[in-house]
Amino acid sequence: MKKLIFSIMMALMCGMMVSCTQCSTAAPENDQTAVEDTAVIVKNDYFRGILLKIWPTMNKKYPDYAFYEASGHLKKLEKDDMWGVDHNTFRATYNSLVGPASVIVYVENDTLKFKEKDEPWIGDRYTTPFVMCDLTLAIKTLQKEINYVPEEGTPVVLRHQVHPDICEPQYIIGSMVSCHAVNAYSLKVDPLSDGEKR
Repeated sequence: MKKLIFSIMMALMCGMMVSCTQCSTAAPENDQTAVEDTAVIVKNDYFRGILLKIWPTMNKKYPDYAFYEASGHLKKLEKDDMWGVDHNTFRATYNSLVGPASVIVYVENDTLKFKEKDEPWIGDRYTTPFVMCDLTLAIKTLQKEINYVPEEGTPVVLRHQVHPDICEPQYIIGSMVSCHAVNAYSLKVDPLSDGEKR
């Protein structure tokens, strides 16, 4: 029954067409449940590519968990003028839908690591990692709309903020002092986050 409810919720989220926080990108603390190694290698994957590779493991081993956010520090890739994140800074958070627990996913030696925590992640709405806009397109949209191109090492987070005026996930690029947000479906630059602290 739980799996059925979860599947329905994820189907609804995937069908959606439609506070700037500093990215937390450090590896999880070691005082939680032991890290589980997997054979999933993400050596040449971009930001969204990593999220897509996480999904099968989450769906199989943590079917009652929903995606909340993913973050990292920007890295310029040579191929096709693409943007990604430094794998050492990548972090994704999934929350349990049936209890106070979460799973943190990060990359170590180009391999995905899953770490269980006995506390929930708060501050976001659950959403889907299958957004229509990838990180490179989000940055190109900022360049086109407001003439902004971030530097390498700039924090980025993909999340659906708890805010009455935000109805879709966003790529939020920048720090708590100054950030820019691009809606992951409509590709609109969020004026509330345009260089301002939410």
